[in-house]
Amino acid sequence: MGWSCDCCGLCCRQVGRFPQMSEYALEDGSCKYLDKDNRCSIYDRRPLVCNVAEAYKLFFKDRMSEDEYYDLQSKSCAQLKNEIISIVTPSNDNDKEA
Repeated sequence: MGWSCDCCGLCCRQVGRFPQMSEYALEDGSCKYLDKDNRCSIYDRRPLVCNVAEAYKLFFKDRMSEDEYYDLQSKSCAQLKNEIISIVTPSNDNDKEA
């Protein structure tokens, strides 16, 4: 299977939310290595937490199948996107019909 990142950059814009990633965060919470094209400027030497495939091999292969792991990654990504979308476009109760 494998990870199929769409390179939206949302996870890289959220590193400031996690204390273990603070050394990579800019003041706005985004990763200091995220470039203007949503690409990692240190991709070949990125931190382990950013390397989904290597993190599986080192920390999760004895706990779950690769398919399960990538399914969780996909769900986490979707959850982050939904969370960000709901912040950016909050529902407006005035738009609902009575």
